[in-house]
This record gives sequence, structure tokens and C-alpha cells, in this order.
Amino acid sequence: MIEDQQQILDAHFIVPFVLLERAFQSQSGEHFVMASGSVIDINDLMMFYRNPEESDDGKAKDAKSVLEPYWKLNNQVLRKHLRELQLDVAEFLFLAAIIYWDFGLPDQSDTSIQICMSMRSKIVQHLTTFEKEHRRNGDHSLRVAEVMMVLQTVQKSINQMHECREISLVYDLQARACPLFDSFKDE
Repeated sequence: MIEDQQQILDAHFIVPFVLLERAFQSQSGEHFVMASGSVIDINDLMMFYRNPEESDDGKAKDAKSVLEPYWKLNNQVLRKHLRELQLDVAEFLFLAAIIYWDFGLPDQSDTSIQICMSMRSKIVQHLTTFEKEHRRNGDHSLRVAEVMMVLQTVQKSINQMHECREISLVYDLQARACPLFDSFKDE
């Protein structure tokens, strides 16, 4: 694949992958581990957004009120979904590969789109084979569908993140910015 097309895939992979990976790593408990290593107690968002150098918690309160819907949605949709599925490492890796081989991206060539569609098809075939071999109880085709639905929850989290980022920038509520917001600078 041509280097510029590889860069397009890389650029569009990182945010959804980090969201999926962090939710996968944080699926048990009430703490969410960020890619930066920061830990967020979802029940005490003020602590995360509080700036220790400021005596006024006004910005932290505002940031919490604006960004809380993101964390609630992320917890209710992505983390809860992963918790209920009990996604294993192999399934997580299949999803990561599907996320990487995305298509229909801005400036993506027709050749790249064809390669990505072919790779995704192969990955789904491998996932189906994996589920047939490892799913002793239950319908393996249902499990494949359940695993694939995680992609929708990742997209919902991304959409909510975009919305929260825009609101926090407009109202200057970045008392403590989410490191993932930096990934959206050029969009």
C-alpha cells in the first residue's frame, strides 16, 4: 500500500482504537484508565477536571457538567457493552484489525478502499472460524454479530467525544483537557 494511504489509515485508526482499548482495559470497576495513564473515577469527575493550581473550582464544575454526558454514554454504552459481552483478547484484536482496515475515509484511493474491504472480509471470516472453534455453548454466528456491534458503540463514543470537545472549546471549559481531544485538532 502506498505510504500516503497507509498514513490515512493510521490517522483514522488511533482514536477509535484507543477508545476501544481503554474501555476493554477498564471494563470492570468504576475507574477508567486513559491512554495517558490518568485514572478517572466516573463517580467523581470533579476530581479529574479540578486544576490543583486554581483555588476556584468553577472551570472544573463547568467542564464536568459539559463533559459528563460523554462519560455517562461511554460507561453506559461502550464499557457496559464490553462488560456484558465479556470480550476476550482475541475478539478485541479482531475488532482492532477491523477498525484499522477502515474504508470510505477522506482522500482514500479506490485501490486502498478495495484492499480495506478485502482485509475486513478476511478478518470477519477468521472471526467466524474462531467463534466456531471456541464457542462450545451458544450460536457462534450470534456471537460474531455481538462482537461486531461493538464497532457501533465505539462510533457512538467518538461522536459524543466530538460533541463534548466542541462545546468545551467554545466555552473554554478545558480545565483539564482530555488527551484524546488533541487527536481531533486537524478535523
